[in-house]
Amino acid sequence: MLSYIYWWQNVKVTMNTFVFHISMDEVHQSILRHNLVALCNELDVNLIINNLIQEDVLTFQEWDVIQLKPLKTERARDLVTLLVRKQTSVFDSFMRSLKGPHKHLYELLLAGMKAKGLPTDHLEGKLLYDHNAEH
Repeated sequence: MLSYIYWWQNVKVTMNTFVFHISMDEVHQSILRHNLVALCNELDVNLIINNLIQEDVLTFQEWDVIQLKPLKTERARDLVTLLVRKQTSVFDSFMRSLKGPHKHLYELLLAGMKAKGLPTDHLEGKLLYDHNAEH
């Protein structure tokens, strides 16, 4: 019995050492990095945060940390920093969240995608939430 417990503890330790972290691919990272100044200066994170949480791009805890920053530019930079550390699939959710309230940033990043030869058809669909729609 003692050897079984020892073996099980070793399995747990071994399993804990394997951490799989899949981050955003270099192409999407470079698009965000290339447009970082525009994103930091023009992005109002408050307008897209609900979409990002709904799409499981961000957690409430991550949002709590971001909103502690006093300046809008710092909140935007923190958001972009978090995004590049996440899976590539969050880039598309981020793009769709920009489409309504920040169409100019959406178009800027879309142009970057097209310049890199990335497909964009999947982004041309429905908005996650249109802030300009009548209620």
